[in-house]
Amino acid sequence: MSRETVTGRILVVWEEPARTTLTADAAIGATQIQVDDVSPFNAAGTDDTDAPGGWVQVQGQLLRYVDTIDDEESGAQTIVLAAPLTTALNADDEDTAVVAWNNLYGEPDTLQNAEVLPAGARFQGDPIEAVVGEQVHGLANGDRGGPGEPCTLERDGAEWTVTAVGRPSTAKPLRFEADDYHVITASEVTAGTATVSLSHRPVAESLVAVLGIPQRPSNYTVDYDTQMITWPLTGFEPEGSEIWVHYAYYLGPAPPPVAPPTAVWYFDFTGMTAGEISVPDLSGHGYTGAVSNPSVMSLANDAMFFNGTDYQNVTPGVGSSPHLDPTGEFTLAFDANLNTTGGEQVVIDAPWAFFYQWAFKFGADPSGHAYFVFPHADYTLTGPVITGGRHTVVANWSHATGVINLYVDGVLVATDSAPATPINTPNGPMQVGNPDSRYVSGKVYRAGYWDVATGPSSFVTPEA
Repeated sequence: MSRETVTGRILVVWEEPARTTLTADAAIGATQIQVDDVSPFNAAGTDDTDAPGGWVQVQGQLLRYVDTIDDEESGAQTIVLAAPLTTALNADDEDTAVVAWNNLYGEPDTLQNAEVLPAGARFQGDPIEAVVGEQVHGLANGDRGGPGEPCTLERDGAEWTVTAVGRPSTAKPLRFEADDYHVITASEVTAGTATVSLSHRPVAESLVAVLGIPQRPSNYTVDYDTQMITWPLTGFEPEGSEIWVHYAYYLGPAPPPVAPPTAVWYFDFTGMTAGEISVPDLSGHGYTGAVSNPSVMSLANDAMFFNGTDYQNVTPGVGSSPHLDPTGEFTLAFDANLNTTGGEQVVIDAPWAFFYQWAFKFGADPSGHAYFVFPHADYTLTGPVITGGRHTVVANWSHATGVINLYVDGVLVATDSAPATPINTPNGPMQVGNPDSRYVSGKVYRAGYWDVATGPSSFVTPEA
């Protein structure tokens, strides 16, 4: 996996012992021990000698090691000892912690961790937990690496690392508040509840409050609209104790809330088999999708596979279920991995008037570019190539302004203005997959429809 770099702002920094877990018994005389993860240890060592390796503490023993082995093929994680074991190790023991030991100071080594609010809309305000890299080790709240300080993160594989502190952050229009605090009063001690008033409306997932130690909102109640925290006291907090609150907030008006979908379908077909005829609408509004030509329906684990050659689509409206007939403001979205075919692929459309005419059509043009045709052929928005990989594509039209937008993977790629009047009433319902020769080829994971003009944040794509 390629290395990824992002910027952000530090929420909180903490230390914990550098440790891993014993995964297998080791007999007397063994020269290696098997662990869950060798990354807390390194060949350079942290002890007081120039020799390679270091020391570990495990089940009451201090053991010197000279090397670590991370076997990517087998997944084995091995610590190579400097001398054979004189006492056996038991992986079924209650204490299986293998702790990096600093022999110079006679105490466990520690690793610093940080919770960071990353910049960029695709993270949706969700914080990232990262290891503080050796190059910037030694961060401390209130000094270097305090709450709100900009930093740089790198990801190699699944693990994020803080690699730099103090660089300019691109987390705008986000700002960081590290100084909101509240002094617990005598009446609050008596009542057993403290009430903290915040200066700004926080981004929900960024909030960390400190009463002795940092704590997430699961330990207290946050009313984001009124900017208040209600904190249940345990009886051990004296009058005059301080609650400090760190969080990010948006500069200016709060961002609009995520709009709930009018209809949304996940084509993971959990519990289904090929040949079944319906896909549930997970919005709860009853727009069940009818599978046309179910005999050619193919399941691809977490997606529906369209073969590119057969009449095959999913239409909202089974039995007494309502149809979707978009005539006013709307948003369309799909999450798909389309093949490169050299032909037009209509992923979502609503037929109108005559065959081969549409109220709108939405998918990939013959060259593989994302496109949105609205209404009929009067306005066409075109984006980047979306064939040959998984992408999320969103299009919307505002009835109030006439503006039409096209987004690919959360980025606005095209915009135009159409008349702010209702579109032509389709003579058939909206459908996923086109029944004429503009067949879809590839996997469709999800599709959605909103009866308002909303952005891509309402259709968040999970990791592929």
